[in-house]
Amino acid sequence: MTCDTLQSYLSSNKINTGVLHSDKAQIARVGIINEFIKGVSRVMIATDVAARGLDLPNVHLVINHDMPENIDDY
Repeated sequence: MTCDTLQSYLSSNKINTGVLHSDKAQIARVGIINEFIKGVSRVMIATDVAARGLDLPNVHLVINHDMPENIDDY
């Protein structure tokens, strides 16, 4: 299941989500992160693009749904 497909499913169930993946422009990624920090989006769906370098306050749960095949990619 891709990030966008999962977002569509969650959104159809009234769960506000933000999606981060490499097909999004950097400016869009920053906007999604800011919405998450402000509480506009309560769930963030992301590929490994978010695996490094994000420092987000008050994150209580991370679910890694699609582990990379190569541990060096993690």
